[in-house]
Amino acid sequence: APAGPTPWGQPHRVAAEVVRRDVHVTTSDRGMSVVAWEARVTTGRWAAHAAIRSKSGRWSAPIRLSDPGERVAELTSLAWGDGNVSVVWEREVSKDNWQFRMRTVGSDGSWRPVRTLLTAAYAFSGFQVDVNDAGWVLLSWENGDHRVRSAVLTTDGPWRHLRPLAVKSPGTTFRFIDNPKGAFVSNGGDIRVVAWGRHHGTKGRALWLARLADHGKWRYTRIGPTNGDELEYNWVDQARIVSDPRGDVAVTWSQQDPATHQWTTLLRYDPAGKGRTTVRVLSHARCDRDWNWCADVALSDAGNAIVAWAMPGTDAQNLFVARRPRSGALGHAHGVYSESVSYVFSGIAVAANAQGDAVVNFIGGNKNVFLQEFARCPADGQCRPLVVRNNKPSWLDPVSISVAPSGKTVMAWGEGCGGGDEACRATSVWARSLAAGR
Repeated sequence: APAGPTPWGQPHRVAAEVVRRDVHVTTSDRGMSVVAWEARVTTGRWAAHAAIRSKSGRWSAPIRLSDPGERVAELTSLAWGDGNVSVVWEREVSKDNWQFRMRTVGSDGSWRPVRTLLTAAYAFSGFQVDVNDAGWVLLSWENGDHRVRSAVLTTDGPWRHLRPLAVKSPGTTFRFIDNPKGAFVSNGGDIRVVAWGRHHGTKGRALWLARLADHGKWRYTRIGPTNGDELEYNWVDQARIVSDPRGDVAVTWSQQDPATHQWTTLLRYDPAGKGRTTVRVLSHARCDRDWNWCADVALSDAGNAIVAWAMPGTDAQNLFVARRPRSGALGHAHGVYSESVSYVFSGIAVAANAQGDAVVNFIGGNKNVFLQEFARCPADGQCRPLVVRNNKPSWLDPVSISVAPSGKTVMAWGEGCGGGDEACRATSVWARSLAAGR
């Protein structure tokens, strides 16, 4: 990677407070970015906070989105039509009742009132949410009985509760589903949910894609583990799922062969409609939960997938990036970085805007050094590596990245969580931007 000064702008301290590990940044189709996080109010009580970065680069002061006294359990954010960004959180209202709430900021930078979406029994943390450009809201959650529940709210309401997911994987005599991994509602109203189901007793996990048919029933397709048409691999450990406004779905996941204990990372592209599903092996790399993400994927609005993955070489970890158009095969794998690191530390993250301009983030290391690297991948050209950061703890915290329509990138993180410790408490929220450029 080239040496010299970082092309990133100066870091901006968004807030100075104790926050949970995950900080989210989302950019609208008008170029406004929203950073959202969970801030500690008192011991054991968390609130939803957010700040806005305007298209011109000016930051607002942080505000509290949730009501006083709320006990926020989980938070996420997403962008949808006409410049809207919504922050959605789950709060505990009693021992067995959980409530989903949403607050949206419009393209003018004004926050709308809090919307209570629905209340669900036993809806433990781990929900998924999507909003299409028309404003339809899709929620999915695991309801304590090992079934994934889903509900959709159209623009003319009321909530429509869908049938629970009930897949039964080979090798098991019972149905058991963990928290949903993805939920998507396309601009045409098509609904897809991705869930983990147990197989081979109680230890293995299979990844399933469920499509809602016109008659209200789910049609199931097993994504993995797979080896051709045979279920020969043991279980799926990791998965990253993304969808575009049309309803195409792209998935990267890791699976282990029970005989050889070899790990394989794959990319699956599942187009909406009658398109042909394709599966491509990316690498044979160790990607279990101790080694974190070794692949990620993003989609443009035209269904072009940008996928990045790590693959060990003779003495280094190699980072590759390739594109897969909606109609076509995976393109040439372009090598971006080759580093003498023993593992992928906090993983690989890919973010893209509607045009397909993407930024890739890679964190790796060993006992002596940590590296964080970025690559810019314009939609009309090859990826270009940016600067390497060695042993900079604030850069090693888990980061969230979004790419504006102009190609400008904003990243945000909670400082103090380097090392991937789920129980850590960051002491401030930071953000910085990367100017648009080719």
